[in-house]
Amino acid sequence: MHRRLHRTSATFLGLFLGLFLGLDATAALAIDEAGIRAAVDKTIGPLMSQHDIPGMAVAITVDGRAYVFNYGFMSRRGQEPVTDHTLFEVGSVTKVLTATLAAYAASLGKLSLDAHPSRYLPALKGAAIDKATVLQLACFTAGDLPLQFPDSLEGDDAAALNYFRHWQPTAAPGVVRSYSNPSLALLGWVTARALGQDYSAAMQTRLFPAFGMSRSHVQVPAGSMPDYAWGASR
Repeated sequence: MHRRLHRTSATFLGLFLGLFLGLDATAALAIDEAGIRAAVDKTIGPLMSQHDIPGMAVAITVDGRAYVFNYGFMSRRGQEPVTDHTLFEVGSVTKVLTATLAAYAASLGKLSLDAHPSRYLPALKGAAIDKATVLQLACFTAGDLPLQFPDSLEGDDAAALNYFRHWQPTAAPGVVRSYSNPSLALLGWVTARALGQDYSAAMQTRLFPAFGMSRSHVQVPAGSMPDYAWGASR
């Protein structure tokens, strides 16, 4: 997915620049692009060296104007430089987008945050996870779901559904907050069902266009793969 920071408040931005780049918060809002670039260069160069990072893209928004600074290469396997068109995986920022899609579905009256997952996935009726609400899935309070799916889980819907049908909580819903990828995965699944689509289609036909994210993808199409920044193992 193509990462892009959207407009933020001047106060927050000044605090962000002051903390991240070591600038005075008031002065940070008045400097020009060259000054911003110099501050970013000063921070990102040592960071890349310290952590052996092949390439990065940094986006900053100042008073409604976006600045993007690119560094290094897309992959350790080649010498293609990072550009404004490079596609990066956004990792857990996906959770923010998934929650936004859920809020959108709720605003349309298609998704109830107080409902239980089986309203949208009937196969979960009677399962322990069905005691939680859609909102509790979004808030990581569905009953202490784990951080990750088991490594042995096969990557298909049937396997995921079977996992949720047999999962047993260690706490009642609403009692424990545990950051969890399965929790937001199930939120995305029930949201897409509520919208009458699969998750990829719902994100790419509803959410991304609404935010002008024309080069964002759940599944990168073949034509965009030359711009994809491959990850590297530790």
